[in-house]
Amino acid sequence: MGVWVKAECVVEKSLYMIDIEEYLKYIKRGEVPPSVPYLSYETVGYNCCDTRGACLSRGMWALVSIESTASLAEWIGDRKVLEIMAGRGWMAKALQIHGVNITPTDDNSWDDRHSDITSITPVLDMSAIDAVEKLGPDMDILLVSWPPYGKTAVCNACKAWGSKRPIIYIGEIEGGCNAPDHFWDCWYETRINNDGDVLDFPLPQWPGIHDHIQVGTYSHRELENDDESNSEYDSEYDSEYD
Repeated sequence: MGVWVKAECVVEKSLYMIDIEEYLKYIKRGEVPPSVPYLSYETVGYNCCDTRGACLSRGMWALVSIESTASLAEWIGDRKVLEIMAGRGWMAKALQIHGVNITPTDDNSWDDRHSDITSITPVLDMSAIDAVEKLGPDMDILLVSWPPYGKTAVCNACKAWGSKRPIIYIGEIEGGCNAPDHFWDCWYETRINNDGDVLDFPLPQWPGIHDHIQVGTYSHRELENDDESNSEYDSEYDSEYD
């Protein structure tokens, strides 16, 4: 085993990494790849951008694989997970392969370009707030995947979820291109659980993208003119998705 250091990210370089072409074959078939390719500008140059574009066109925003989701699935165990903003279901499908009981939801209001992409696992057509209010009482963990920057839907959904049960956040962290600033004012990361275990789930990253997995809780603080809209996202798309 080696260590790949890219920016602030440290990811174990697996002996079982597949090449880019093989990874894309899985994506095009709508299958979760067994592992991720080794990507850096130094090794494959700006073909990384073309490769990521091919994944984005199929609804995969981050590097997802069976191998890279194993430790997160082990931590979840037999607890029931509700995923909001699940997109085409890549993360949900990977966790399902590990036996996780997860219910992915998304109303696709964030970007209608993906509305005609077939989900790789059934995704319930529900806004984030509706999913939490209707399905949340029977769930143990909330999974929030790549909430758009500057949009308040994630804050409303996490407020409805409450501060007593854990939330798994996947995406860029404070200062990045996911979730509004107010989310981070209310977010409390849990680095060590009650059993003394360090909660560290490395997530492979595209070069230049800084995705992370964090576990924590959300304690809502009211804002002036707090937007309580129940739509999944605001009507104007963030420039990242234009």
